[in-house]
This record gives sequence, structure tokens and C-alpha cells, in this order.
Amino acid sequence: MLLLVVAGVAGCGKGDAGTSPTTTEAADVPTDAADAPSTPVPIPEVEGTAIAHFEGPWRGLKGVSGRLFMYRPFGADIELARVDPDTGEVAARRAIPVWEGWTLSAHGVVVLEKDQRVVHVLDLETLATRHRIQLPSDARASIGVDLPRSDPFWLGLRRYDVDQLAGVLTRMGAVRLDLAAGTVEEIIDLPACGAAPAIQVDDEHLVVGIACINQVGIVDRATGEVDLQESFQVNPQMLAYDGTAWLRWKPWDTSDASAPARM
Repeated sequence: MLLLVVAGVAGCGKGDAGTSPTTTEAADVPTDAADAPSTPVPIPEVEGTAIAHFEGPWRGLKGVSGRLFMYRPFGADIELARVDPDTGEVAARRAIPVWEGWTLSAHGVVVLEKDQRVVHVLDLETLATRHRIQLPSDARASIGVDLPRSDPFWLGLRRYDVDQLAGVLTRMGAVRLDLAAGTVEEIIDLPACGAAPAIQVDDEHLVVGIACINQVGIVDRATGEVDLQESFQVNPQMLAYDGTAWLRWKPWDTSDASAPARM
């Protein structure tokens, strides 16, 4: 069973039940804007814990495997640091070139270079480079912001106008990386402008955010068919957690920013 959970503006459209994988809708979560609660619905089994104060202009706190990471501008580069969650002290740090984005996995800190064609996997303890993964020459990756990332690890491949205008076709799809081995394992093609986020929640399906048209696509891995759901206001971020796809997006109408919904 594939379950998509989305948070943002309530009242999003549902896909065709005759072609989509089975979904479950919780009776206590309203899907109509008129019935939306005044306070956010909490994510189950998640509790917050206060930690020590961090000195300096650190930002982007992210965690995986019991470790916390932050970054800050550092001259012409970015300084990435592993932070002790008890004391707030910097336990390891490294200056790296400005990136397109970064995320985490149990295999390491994953950094996408600014040209979006090279992925670095950094050691979780020392931040030393474990792998440098060169994507195909026609690939420009898109890295999501929601964390943590779990195996299998996918990045979206999408069209960029700077390439198209130069007469260079950019592959539109998604790529699966083996972060432990530092290799490209699989590439699939997708419609429209390719994928922004891409996650795999079970052996049969991928869930992808189709770029340009802000739609969610459910990919049948056996047939390659893509079941497109109705469009969001913006392209949603995605996270695979415990066999469930969680979707989040920023609404245009900020008055409904706290209203959750399930697809």
C-alpha cells in the first residue's frame, strides 16, 4: 500500500482512484478548507528536545544517525560543521565551495555542487570526502530540502533553461545513487520538465514532484507508467519515512499555512 501524506493548503485534489495505488484517508484530518483546524495537526511520535545555544551565525540545522549539522557563510565558501548536540560545540568543520544544496543520509553528508552535475558524500564524523559521484553529462540534479533521506537514494533530474537555450538537451527524469559505493545505479525518464524531488517508499513505486507543472507523479517501477495527480500551487518537498510519502509545500495563501491534508 502506498500512502501519501501532504501538509499545506487544505482541499488539494485527489487523483483518479481507478489508476492510483491504494491510499488511506484519516477521518480526523479535515480535507476541506472550511473544516480546517486553527492549529497544526502534530506529526505522530515526534517530540522536540531543547539543546545548547550555538555561537555564531550558524543555520540550517539538520540531523541524522544521532548527529547534528549546520553551516554558515565562510568567505567565498561555505563552512559545514558537525555540532555536539549536548554542548553546542563544533566537533568537526570543513570549508567547501558554494553548493546547490545538501542533505543527509546514514552514509554521509550529501552535497550537490553548484553546477548540479557532481555529488559529494562526506564522512559523518570528519566531513572528509568519501566519494565524488559524477553524474552523466546530460544530467542536472535537483536536491530536496526535507530530511533525513533513506535508501534507496534518488535525486530528480530536470530541464534547465540555461542548457536548453544553449542547445544542450538536459535529461528529464530521476537518478538513483548508491551512496555507500559512490556510484550511479539507475536512471529513469519522466514527463514534462523532469523531477524536482524523487523518493522511493516501496519496491513498486516512486513518488516524484514533476517540475514546471508542480504535479505529483506516482511511478510504477515495473511498467514505467506515471500516474499524475492534480497540480499543487508550487512544487512540493517530499520525504520518505517508514514506508510513507510525506509532502510539504508553501501555500500562496499564508492564512491557510497550518492547514494539513492527506492525499
